Amino acid sequence: MTLSRPYVTMNMAMSTDGKISTYQGKSIQFSSVEDRRVMDEIRFQADAILIGANTLRVDGIHLWIKTEALVKKRAAQKKAPHPINIVISRSLDIPTDCRFFSYPDTEKWIITSENSDSEKMNDLARFARIHALSQSQSHDDIDLSLVMAYLKKWGVNRLLLEGGSRLNFQMISHNFVDELYLTICPIIIGGERVASPVGGQGFPSHKIRNLKFLSCRHFEGELFLRYQFLHGQIGNPRKYRSALDREVFLSKLERLEFLCGNLE
Repeated sequence: MTLSRPYVTMNMAMSTDGKISTYQGKSIQFSSVEDRRVMDEIRFQADAILIGANTLRVDGIHLWIKTEALVKKRAAQKKAPHPINIVISRSLDIPTDCRFFSYPDTEKWIITSENSDSEKMNDLARFARIHALSQSQSHDDIDLSLVMAYLKKWGVNRLLLEGGSRLNFQMISHNFVDELYLTICPIIIGGERVASPVGGQGFPSHKIRNLKFLSCRHFEGELFLRYQFLHGQIGNPRKYRSALDREVFLSKLERLEFLCGNLE
């Protein structure tokens, strides 16, 4: 089936207690060299990387591929050395003196609302390509459905989502996220109001999103998890697990009957 939007992968790292920053709102580099290598491999597959403006304000870093062999491999595939760096922002309160804008080898886009401050747009246009899209009719945010449609139209077939937590929630709410890579790091940060990988207002019980486990790998205290989003399964996970258990049981029963039949 051909998607009318990019295939979206979300990649996040968190502490063992599920935090991605300190109580002061500061981002910290708590993941390892191995996590950086894995991140490069995930970025290698992407046409573009999407982040929210707050993530840019907090981190300020460019989104690049550090592993030279992967950069050369992209070149051999006639791709840009790094995925397009995309920031989505309604307010356009974006600092232009951060490393994100100073790195010359990444193409930079800013997606905003057509109703955003025109002066800020003109200022930021010196540093990035500005895409001003229609605003959602139901609220003041940018229409993510329109964003996804335009990204597909502009040639972005594989999109990597790297936060922040509010944007992650919005994307998951629209069922736009297909896959999740999650690194769990062996540290405790704590804090009642400290951000987790997915923020926003949260889901009520009947709208909980369900995931299918794909793989897990352990390396020097870190866990590297991979999940698939089950878009057709929203709500209480127990009813789906019961159905899945029954499906697995019937499959094994059919296999057993087949083997027994061959023995007769």
